Amino acid sequence: MELWKQLLLNGCVKLFWKNEILYQFIVDISQEGFEIYIFDCSKWNSQKLP
Repeated sequence: MELWKQLLLNGCVKLFWKNEILYQFIVDISQEGFEIYIFDCSKWNSQKLP
């Protein structure tokens, strides 16, 4: 089964506890033709709402 189908069956949001696993998922799913967008949310202020 394609990786993207596995991800959808197991939920759209997936947590990765090791960066190596995340990076391998990114490589694998991009090889299936998907565009990957990466957001660094570490600097976001969750207390400030519009």
